[in-house]
Amino acid sequence: MKRYLIGALVLALLSLLGYGVWYQMEIIVPERFIHGFAYRLLNNESMEIPFDKTRKMCHKILRYRRWDPNTALQLLIVVGNHGSVPYLIREFKWVEADENGGFSFATLYCSWALEKTTGMDLGRRYEPWEKWWREEGSLQSPDEINTRASNNWERILSERQLKTQQQRTE
Repeated sequence: MKRYLIGALVLALLSLLGYGVWYQMEIIVPERFIHGFAYRLLNNESMEIPFDKTRKMCHKILRYRRWDPNTALQLLIVVGNHGSVPYLIREFKWVEADENGGFSFATLYCSWALEKTTGMDLGRRYEPWEKWWREEGSLQSPDEINTRASNNWERILSERQLKTQQQRTE
């Protein structure tokens, strides 16, 4: 009986140790990485952007949803690719507009990252993006999505600027 208790105690301690290592690598490290990276980027420190590593860390932040996603969403506007789309669409479940129609910064960052990554402008609601991904987007190759994104992003920006100018003149 005593051996079983000692075995159970050792197993529990090893489980806690394993969880601690997992938590450190999956939650703490990505958060520190993207905040440090964003700080250096905002302070105009010259550096090479590690796109793949940054993207991977941002995906982890969005996957586990432990902290405020704004920094990860902002970085995905720059480094996001086709692999970021499911994370960004899922994020809309958490950051959609409130009942008064107001949007949070996270909603804006999420929609901008999706627009830049996909080259499509489906608005700032979860349903149209989720439907598009389920019916079309997930079936397209990464090259198709990247090509459309690079072709349409400038058009989306210019249309948005024109719309803003028209609203200001009214």
